[in-house]
Amino acid sequence: MAACPAGRLNTPIYIGALARFTLNKSHMIFHYIRIAFRNIFRYAGTSMIKVISLSLGLLSAAFILLYFNSEKKFDHFHSDIGQMYRVVVDQKSPTTHHALALSAGPMAPALDREFEEVESFVRAAKSAQQVLVSTDQHRFYETSLIYADSNFFNFFDFPLLQGNAESCLIQNQSLVLSKSMAQKYFGNSNPINRQLTIDSRLFTVTGMMADIPENSHLQFSMVIPLSNFSAAAQSNWRWFPLYSYLKLSAKTDLQHLLDQLPEFIKKYVPESPDNTSVSMSLQPVAALYLSQSRLGEPGPHGNSTILKVLWLIALVILVISGLNFINISTAQSVNQYKEVGVRKISGASTFQMLVRFCCESLFLSIVSFGVSLIGMAFLMPWFLELSGRSEIFNWSMDMDLLLTFFAGSIVMG
Repeated sequence: MAACPAGRLNTPIYIGALARFTLNKSHMIFHYIRIAFRNIFRYAGTSMIKVISLSLGLLSAAFILLYFNSEKKFDHFHSDIGQMYRVVVDQKSPTTHHALALSAGPMAPALDREFEEVESFVRAAKSAQQVLVSTDQHRFYETSLIYADSNFFNFFDFPLLQGNAESCLIQNQSLVLSKSMAQKYFGNSNPINRQLTIDSRLFTVTGMMADIPENSHLQFSMVIPLSNFSAAAQSNWRWFPLYSYLKLSAKTDLQHLLDQLPEFIKKYVPESPDNTSVSMSLQPVAALYLSQSRLGEPGPHGNSTILKVLWLIALVILVISGLNFINISTAQSVNQYKEVGVRKISGASTFQMLVRFCCESLFLSIVSFGVSLIGMAFLMPWFLELSGRSEIFNWSMDMDLLLTFFAGSIVMG
């Protein structure tokens, strides 16, 4: 359209011309959509093959990447995950090297005193053996008991369903149960202030927490105060029975802090008569699950190499699916040379022809995405059983992955 002086933009003639131009554009788009639908049904067999092949590729890659995503997001439900670190110890002698996931009891409190970067700390220990837990009606041996500092539920975001995070572990005989453990011993009645005997010692239930999610490196169902653990663990610098965690300030220079740890060890850890040296480091909690496994890990551990291989497999599947879609579309276009010639003679531009074919491919891509979602819904129970998980997709955490897949299906179309 020719340029119009600014003063004449509101004249009836200009407004009418603009309306006709907009109407023609809209009519053209709807016309191409109608033609696209007509061609899809005209070549129903080819369209079906394109939809099935692309949807199978999207479905296969989606399951692989959902598993990949769930493994990468282990422990990410903690709100301050980026500031959490685990204290780990390496013991070296002339003949051995032990990389421990554990640390000495006094280490975390001393780090808190020595370094202003440490905002808070918490320690925990797993029961080394089965404990006998009993009520008047039930007696079971349990393996999921841990000992923890009183601020455990303030440090980590394990939600308490009943009880107070500030005080539930203050008393020496306090006990916090998971929901499933509370139901196991007390049924559906309120467990608060009920009593359990653990290895002949009486404890009072002061809190009930939600069951620990599968994507947590710490797995437990019962928590009692750390004061019930061995007293020697609180003061022995050369005994490493505890898991120690630090929460650092957001502005911490991590490398600067790590550089000061050798001097810290030299100051506090006494020399060993057998010439065994001790070094200490900090592991980001966000990366614990996929980091190199250490002795005494408290829970499940992943394999980053396998995840990289799975990611490459998903990428190859998507590329093959996209190329297959393109090849079928190219072969089908041979039958549409006549239509293209007629439209070019009638005055259609290259851009208009591009829009015409894009409408068809775009529609088939969206249909393929929808079919893959339906397939995912039907096959999810089987996939969860195969992967050993009870949940692998979270709408709030995995929406970005879903949107990426939708955008990918559009691009492949």
